[in-house]
Amino acid sequence: MASLEDLELEVDKPSRMVILNPRDNMPMKDKDGKEAYVDVYSSDSDIGRKFTREITTARLRTRNPNALTGDKLEGEKVDLLAALTAGWHLVNFVGDPIDMECTRENARKLYSNNKMQWLADQVDSFAGTRASTTTGRPNSSISHRPRDRLRICPAGREIMRKRFSPRPRSFLISSTISTAISTKC
Repeated sequence: MASLEDLELEVDKPSRMVILNPRDNMPMKDKDGKEAYVDVYSSDSDIGRKFTREITTARLRTRNPNALTGDKLEGEKVDLLAALTAGWHLVNFVGDPIDMECTRENARKLYSNNKMQWLADQVDSFAGTRASTTTGRPNSSISHRPRDRLRICPAGREIMRKRFSPRPRSFLISSTISTAISTKC
């Protein structure tokens, strides 16, 4: 007979997220063909939950509604992503490896750079997706890539395309992009 433990996910092991090029949404690779990646803990992991509890406790202690600013929220997001990052293999847009050790400080520097927000968004989305956690083996088949859904309008002639990404369950923001091929729907 099965038990409740059979429903558990291995959230305390990092999963590998392949980095997608923001220009064409294709996996980034080095010149040897090795995919660029970030190893990410789930936001359900002990690391993620501990960090979220610390933030909540600090907010409750201030009891000052004016103490919570956009800068503070952005800093908390960067700190959380840095805490959830376990390793990486980074490459530039032409495939040259980037020699940068994966430390919490380097991760903060990476995720706080406004020109690198595309990568922070990918990590945020991946960390908040329960499907990206493993169940005993690395789950490289899970994708955080946006998927397409096609819907035919009632008239039957026009097609509407909706792009969406898995939404993170954390307080972090992930984007959903909708584009209509025809506005008659």
